[in-house]
Amino acid sequence: MRAYTISELERHSGVRRGVIHFYLGQGLLPPPHKASATRALYSEDHLELLRAISTLKYEGLSLEQIKERLSDRIEKAGAGDVDLAAEQLEQRRSAILNEAARQFAEKGYRRTRIADVVRAVGSTPLQLYSFFPSKHHLFVACYNVFFRWMAAQVELPATTESDPAARLAWRLYGNLGIHALSPEIIAFVQAESVMKEDGDLPRLIRSTFHSLHDGAVEDLRGLRRGRPSEIPWPST
Repeated sequence: MRAYTISELERHSGVRRGVIHFYLGQGLLPPPHKASATRALYSEDHLELLRAISTLKYEGLSLEQIKERLSDRIEKAGAGDVDLAAEQLEQRRSAILNEAARQFAEKGYRRTRIADVVRAVGSTPLQLYSFFPSKHHLFVACYNVFFRWMAAQVELPATTESDPAARLAWRLYGNLGIHALSPEIIAFVQAESVMKEDGDLPRLIRSTFHSLHDGAVEDLRGLRRGRPSEIPWPST
């Protein structure tokens, strides 16, 4: 469930914050989650209730009638035990990670700046470093994003195809997808894996290699047992 600040709730609902606070006081909305003494967070339930209130007001219902009509939804929304503060932190971490992955792929490792990443998502270097201790750690997490994305594209066809040649083609496609990243990133990854035998990135690279290599070996064995066929290149 997504968490909203009062500014975000105001923007997404089209309802002014003064009106939102009035609805809270009238019991038309459940109390927000208190992330700190000065910061409150709102859920998707608050957003949906605000939209429902606006619709019912347009239909001519009074606030008392609206409260009665929505009483079950208001009670249910107030009974939720979702940790919105944790949800918001995860949203922020994901936003930073996705933006960093985009910039690493576009600019390479050296030309990607932390300041540019946090500016693009409206965050701060302090918050980024609370998730990722260094630029190197951020890159490792992004490499994992690249690999997981490519693996997700090929996993289903690579495991459901009955023809070993077709499965092998999908695995080759996944391998090429990983290497289609910025040449500087690939060079950096290769240098890291050679210079540092241990560490997060070398372990991740070995895991990536084995996940692609082991399946390809099995598919090649399947081809040797049968008659080799022309390898069909995956269409995307």
